[in-house]
Amino acid sequence: MAFLFIFYRRVYQNLSFFLFFYYILTGLYRCIFRVMTSICINTFYIARMDKPLLIPGFERFDIGYMTYLGFLEVELHQCHPVVVVCCDLLMKSVNHLSSNQDTSLESPMDAHKRNVMSKIYTRKVRNKWQKMKTLILNQSICKESKSNVSFQQPQQAKLNLVH
Repeated sequence: MAFLFIFYRRVYQNLSFFLFFYYILTGLYRCIFRVMTSICINTFYIARMDKPLLIPGFERFDIGYMTYLGFLEVELHQCHPVVVVCCDLLMKSVNHLSSNQDTSLESPMDAHKRNVMSKIYTRKVRNKWQKMKTLILNQSICKESKSNVSFQQPQQAKLNLVH
């Protein structure tokens, strides 16, 4: 069964490689068609200086513009914070369930990279927390510290606010 997935992946890669050139030719054709259509429509309105070259109402006939509007709508729906959080929670629950099994949705390299980044982030947060706790408990260090301006003595902070 696994050989079918590898076969289909190769077919997909070959198809996407050859369709790349087709999409380039289609894009060039649509670009030339848009320019020619714009020239034809604007020749009728060239005498009217009060009309802009991009006439309102005609943008609905432009396939490129409508594709752009569709792209913006898809991006809006896919980047919605509720959807992002929901998908993240679903992925975490599936990964938690799949960690007990042999299958996973992530490649081993991505999972390893995510774990390493998580450990680094946790270590940085822990170090910042310990530094803050040390500075709060040892006020004498705050007086001598040059980099921790925000951890000043209350009297010094009041003097700085007055001046």
